[in-house]
Parts: sequence; C-alpha cells; structure tokens
Amino acid sequence: MKKILLLLALTLTAIPALTAEMADSDAGIYETLNGIHYRLSQTEGKWTLADKEAGGPLAKLDCASECDYRKTTEAEIQSYFSATMLENLDVVCIQNMVMAFCRYNPKSNPMKKIAILLALFDGKAALIPIRQVEQQ
Repeated sequence: MKKILLLLALTLTAIPALTAEMADSDAGIYETLNGIHYRLSQTEGKWTLADKEAGGPLAKLDCASECDYRKTTEAEIQSYFSATMLENLDVVCIQNMVMAFCRYNPKSNPMKKIAILLALFDGKAALIPIRQVEQQ
C-alpha cells in the first residue's frame, strides 16, 4: 500500500511540470546583462522571439531550418537543467533549432518568475541571463 501511495504522490507532483505552458504574461521585452533586447510575443498561438541590439530595429532571430518555436519536451528540459535544479523549480520552455526561451518559478516561491535564454549548438545549451523590462 505504501508503494502505491508513493507512486501516486510522485505521479501527481509530476503533472504540473508536464502540463506547464507559456503564459500571456511571458510576452514582453527582455534584456541581457550586456544590453541586448529581445521581444517575446505570441500571435495566433505561435510564439516568436525577435532580437534588438540597443537602439536597433527588432528582427526575427535567424536560423537555417526548423525556425518555428515549439514547446520543449521534458527530455530536452532535463538535458538543459540539472536534476537538483528541477527538484526546486517549475520550468517551461519553448525552442527552435538555435534558441530556447525558458521561464522558471522556484517551487518555494511560485509567484517569482525568472526567464533565461539558451543558445543551442552542438547538442549543448549556453545560458544567457535575461530580465523582463516590459510586459506586453
């Protein structure tokens, strides 16, 4: 009986991570530490990420193929974040072949929203810290 209850508890705690989605409040302008701005927006259910160097125009981030953003799979999220981080965070990401946008909330403070970009190359992810400077 204890094993069944433990299995049920583990299953129920995994459900929020599997059903998490990007929220309308995620749309907006984000800024990196070195002043590069990105706009995350959603039109007709499709997310887009555009870049803007300080003072420059916004342009879609270029990629050769598979440029549309899609929800990141649980396996991909597990490859980007350590198990320890995932124990303490609720994470949701969207990505294409070159870039991922992730939002996470500490489980101890679910109202706190933290966003990062991940540059994807050669099967690895390079973290780019960002902060939301304007909500759309």
